[in-house]
Amino acid sequence: MDQNLTRQNPSISVVIAAYNTGQYIGRTLKSLAQQTFTDFEIIVVNDCSTDNTVAVVKKYQMRDPRIILIDNGQNSGQCISRNRGMSIARGEYIAILDSDDLAMPDRLAVQFEYLETHPEVTLVGSQGARIDENDRIIGDINVPTDPSVIKYRLITENVFIQSGIFFRKKEILSIGGYDEKFQHVEDFDLYSRLLKKSFIILNLPHRLVSYRQRDGSVLSSPASHQVALKNVYSLIYSNIRPYVPMNEKQFARYYHAYLLKEFKTIPLADLWLSLRVNRRILCVFLNKEKLTTTQRSAVIAVYRQNRKWNIKRYLVSKFRAVKKIFRLNK
Repeated sequence: MDQNLTRQNPSISVVIAAYNTGQYIGRTLKSLAQQTFTDFEIIVVNDCSTDNTVAVVKKYQMRDPRIILIDNGQNSGQCISRNRGMSIARGEYIAILDSDDLAMPDRLAVQFEYLETHPEVTLVGSQGARIDENDRIIGDINVPTDPSVIKYRLITENVFIQSGIFFRKKEILSIGGYDEKFQHVEDFDLYSRLLKKSFIILNLPHRLVSYRQRDGSVLSSPASHQVALKNVYSLIYSNIRPYVPMNEKQFARYYHAYLLKEFKTIPLADLWLSLRVNRRILCVFLNKEKLTTTQRSAVIAVYRQNRKWNIKRYLVSKFRAVKKIFRLNK
């Protein structure tokens, strides 16, 4: 018997925010049609596309009644579109998928089974593959699976693949869903708020999504990139302050030295500042969290790897700069 006939509401609502992805969204929808788990609906929120996105969705809608297409009254961005999709979702669980990415055939089955058997967990992500415009695999995306490492790294960086997250709708809505103030980094903000509210979030070891790397994506425009940089700046500043009290001037030095990694221009003093700040974050984190010996070792390993990499990159960049000066003086 078809699972869709066994209950009034589907178990899962897949939410897709779509804007001018007519070239790819058919492949996205096809990947969902090939899922081994079938008790789901697909909510496509069209954000005033000017290409053939709507026509492609309607074509697939004729074949699959699980597809629901809604239109925004004006171009509003992914954050508002996803919130709108969640607001009409009937499923207990929400799966996020970008309109140019692909879901592996077992994606929904694996994530549904995990949350069904782990009621203490609110949100799960997955590993991913990187694909080009022709669906060719060009690399892997590996993200941490240990919740303690995830919590530590989320202080300063996003360690989830947006197209791979799967969560309990009720709990995400209880904290307000995506915050529209954090445009282009709303997912990073969501994970940060979940951790502050003591929800458990983690990545599964399975490779369940394909992330498309292409020109013309939302963040490829200079304006969108600047908005993302501005919002991630304030978000990380908020994340760090409980661990290391800093004024904005100090944080700006840290941000450019450690997070933007502008090694060619930063002074040595700012590199040392970033190293001291990271050491302080580590010490406070280890003291605050109740970690096993294995978890402590994993967190410390991440810290040491980042410290080694940043020092090496700084020295290499300075060496190259000096080498260039010598060449010019010859």
